[in-house]
Order: sequence, then structure tokens, then C-alpha cells
Amino acid sequence: KLCLNYVIESLEWFSSRTIGTIDATENLHIIDVKSEEELESVDIGNVKLVYGTEYFESVDTGGNVSKAMSIAAERACYYSLCTRSGARHFSHSQLLLLGMNAVYGYSLRNWYERIDWLFKHNKFSGALFLTLSMYNDEAKAVIGLPSNKSDKKAIIREKMVDLVENYSDLSVGILRPDKDKIDVLRQHYTEVIQSCLHYCLAVNRSDLIFPNLYEKFSNDPLAKAIFLESLEFHILNSELHDLSPVLVKDLVNHYEERKKFNELESIILRLNIDCLDIHQLITLCRKEKMYDGIIYIHNQAFDEYITPFEELFSVLLEKLLKRQQLTNSEIILASKILVYINCCLTGRIYPMGELHISKRQKVRRNILRTICQFKLHDYPENEINKDIKHIIYPYLRALLNFDAKEFFKVLSLAFEELDCMMKDKEEIQHLIDILLHIMSETSGFNQSQICAFFTFLSRQVARPENPILTSNLLFDQVQNFMTIQVQILIYIHIILQIIEHLTMENSGRVDERQHALLDLLHSGKIDHIPKAKLLNLSEKAKFYRVCESIHWEQRAFDKILSCYLNDDSRKVRLSYLSHFIIFLHFSSRNKYLPI
Repeated sequence: KLCLNYVIESLEWFSSRTIGTIDATENLHIIDVKSEEELESVDIGNVKLVYGTEYFESVDTGGNVSKAMSIAAERACYYSLCTRSGARHFSHSQLLLLGMNAVYGYSLRNWYERIDWLFKHNKFSGALFLTLSMYNDEAKAVIGLPSNKSDKKAIIREKMVDLVENYSDLSVGILRPDKDKIDVLRQHYTEVIQSCLHYCLAVNRSDLIFPNLYEKFSNDPLAKAIFLESLEFHILNSELHDLSPVLVKDLVNHYEERKKFNELESIILRLNIDCLDIHQLITLCRKEKMYDGIIYIHNQAFDEYITPFEELFSVLLEKLLKRQQLTNSEIILASKILVYINCCLTGRIYPMGELHISKRQKVRRNILRTICQFKLHDYPENEINKDIKHIIYPYLRALLNFDAKEFFKVLSLAFEELDCMMKDKEEIQHLIDILLHIMSETSGFNQSQICAFFTFLSRQVARPENPILTSNLLFDQVQNFMTIQVQILIYIHIILQIIEHLTMENSGRVDERQHALLDLLHSGKIDHIPKAKLLNLSEKAKFYRVCESIHWEQRAFDKILSCYLNDDSRKVRLSYLSHFIIFLHFSSRNKYLPI
């Protein structure tokens, strides 16, 4: 259905998507059928179109016709126009009109004629845009292209190649502004180069970038710089992965000269490793501390995941083991290491992508074994760090000293992977045993770190599919650390630090530990622990939700009220207690019956 705001006197099809209509004022309208958009309107009054008045009024037979036929006779012209197509066209492209004195022809321009007309009149952007819209099947009133989509795209793609090459030739030739006008010249090259790159990639012809386009623009230093910097957008947008090694080398040199190392590192991570000069980049990454680049090159070029871990850790290890203050850049690096460990343990590529399934177990085991390494082997020894080589489990201690809570969060995320839990039980158990040993039997860790460990351990034990082997002694240790209060030794010179530390702990760690103990309680893994002992520990730690859960299990409903009254976070919910107050009226015998 096509709705128009005028009376149609005649209609002809130019193609399956385009029609021509003539209205009562003798205007020819070209309309796109799908969108109902009028593409063009032409006045054809000069044609003096022939109407079928005599035929419709039956002049030869005395005019004996109906009133409807008589009215239609005034505007009847359907036999005065027709469409025709030439042998080289795929659809009707010419409308023939019968006038009083001559036959007139109106043609729709062929698809390439429309493009050529725009290009000839220096409307380069319009020509490129129209070509791309035809390629994407978005252009209207397109005549002369095959109906097969793949054939049509192939034809238009070659036309786009010609346009881009001609446009680039003109831009460095007759269209090039005066070289003395640097700002104008810069704007000119920016517009041209960005257009050429965009339209090449839009039709999947990235092969034109090198050598065709690059060689044309590289003769001018300004154009070369703009060309190299224009590649960044398309690389970061994942439109370009493969480039010539020659072009990439120039790109690296350009960014190095301008000290744009952050941008360069982002570019490196998105290019295929085959494009890169490994020696050049690994040297530059080490020199400029582009740690993501170091990881990427080792992972992709050498299939090596431990070396970058050790190399990055060597920058921080001494400070972390000696508990020295880290700089902002070192904190960022330590955070990168945590993310890298997480990626290795969960089967992902740092910083993005998925690791091939055949490599996941090997990478996971290797990184776990490295973290659990007993002593350093090749660490350079001198007067300053001579004691570091004798520290046991240095990597594990360093990670705990940096941020124990985040490290255990990384492990928790990794252990949630069923594949990890089922295939790497020995490595996981070994890690837990080491953590339990160094955190409960050796000195050097504060209460916050120890609580973070036992919170993590409790949640792992509470999981139904956990592979961790535990003993009754371990359960006792877990509960004691979950409920013990921080022992404060008040010294005048550290009183402010203690206050700050306690404030941070009370802001969220108590709830976290309480929830972990609840998970452990509900899992049924500590049913062998006397409830009286567990209740006593929970009351001392002010874990009122744990106390409530035990009272519910023992049907001691009269004691639940005190849990709400003593819990500052739940006093506002006292109205909920009406449910429990009902039970206070039960007889002693009924109160302990199952509900």
C-alpha cells in the first residue's frame, strides 16, 4: 500500500523498488516504494502529454458513454507512457512519454553514473558515501546492479577501490593546499586520510592501506604522521588486526618519538603478534615499563605465561616482602599482576579474550605452582636483598602483603570454575596447606590478613563441591579466627594507626566474616562442632545472625528476641518479631516441636 498526497494519473515501475508517478499538474515523481520517500520531482508540462479524450468519450460513435468514462477521459494518459530497458541494463531505466509534438525520454542514472557525476563535480565525500550506501544496500533508486548480493557487493567494492585510489591521488596532487598553510594542510590531510581508511575498511579492503595508500602519503612528513595516527582509531575499534610489519615498525617509531606510550601499548595489544617486531617491542616495553605489552608478547609470541609473571614481580618483590610503601605506579603494577593471575586461573587471555581450551589446565597449574614456589632460584643477590632468597614462599607472601583480601577474591573466582576444582585438586590442596601453615604457624601477618584468609577458607569449605581436605583441627582454627576480636597493644606512637585500622575493619569486615560463618553453618560441614561452643564464640564476636540461626535450629524462640535487640543493624526491623512473639505463648512442650 502506497499513500500519496496527490491524485495519480499514471504509474510506471523503474525497478522492483522504484516507481514513477504523474500527478494532475503534470509533475513526474520518483518514489522509493519501501520507504515511500519521494526522491525527485520533475515538471513535465513542456511535454504536452497526449490524453485519451476522444477515445474515452467515444466521439466516433456519438459520445454515448457513461458519466464516469466521460470524466476519466479528461485525464486518461496511461497509453502515452512506457518504460524500456537497454540490453546492458538489468532493470527498466528509461521512461518514454508521448507528447503532442514529440516523444520524450526521462532516464534514471545508472548506479555508476550517479557516483561518477558526484566525483566529477568534486563532491568526493558524497561519491564515497553513496557508494558505501549501495554496498550496504541502503541506497534508493539504484539501477543497473545485479540482484545477486554477492555479485553486487563485488562490483561495488571494486568501484570503491577506484574511488579511494583516485581521491588519494588527487589529494596529494592538484587538491593539495599551499604547504605554507600548515593548519589548512593538516585539516586537508586529516579529512582525506580518515575518509580513505574508513571506506577501505567498510568494504573489507584493508589490503589497500599498505602499500597503496601509505606510500602515497608517506612522501609528505605531515601526511605520514597523520596517516599513522589515524590508524589508532581503527585498531582500537578492532577493525584492524593485521598490518604490514614495515608499517607497524614505522607506527611504533612514530609513537616512541612522540612519547605516546599509553596509546602505543593499547595498539600493541590489539595487533596480531605476526605483525610485530618482537625484539624492538620487548626492548621498548621494558624500557618504558609497558607491562601489558610484556605480558602480551610473552603470551602470544612464546606461549609463555610464567616468565612475564616473574619479570613483573621482580619489580615489586623486594618492597612487598619488606612491607615498604609502594608508589602509585607500583600499586598499578601489583593490581595488574592480580588481574593476570585471575586470567590465568580462569582460562582467559590478559587483558581480553578467551584462552584456548587445550591450554587452560596447563596455564592454571603452572601459575599455581609458581605462586606456591618454595624459594627463589635466580633472584640477583646483593647486600640489600641478600635475605630475600631465603624467604619461604616469597610470591605468596608478597601477594598477601599487597592486598590479602583481593588475592583471596581472585582465588575464590578461580575456584568457582568447576573445571578448575575437578582437575586441579592437588594444586588447590597444596596452596591451602601452604596458606594455613604460613598464616597460622609463622609470624608476619596482621589480624586483618589472617581473618581474610579464614573467611576465604570458610566459604570454600562450605561449598558443596569443594575438593579441600580438612580436619577437625582445621575447623577449630577457622572458627577461632572467624570470631576472635582484634588484640590491641596500645602504644603512644602508633595509636592513630590503630584507630584508623579498627575503623576500616568495623566498616565491613565483621559482616563479611559473619556471613562466611553462616555459610559454613548452613553447609552442614561443622555439624560435629558442639552448638554450645559455637554459640559462645558467636556471642563473643557479636555474630547475632549466627546466634539466631542456632536458636532457630534448637527451637529456642524466646532467645531470638535478644539477637534482634543486641544487633544494631536490625533494630529497625523489630516489627518483624511479632512472628516470634507468638511462639512465646506456646507451652514448654509445644515450643520445641518441629514447625
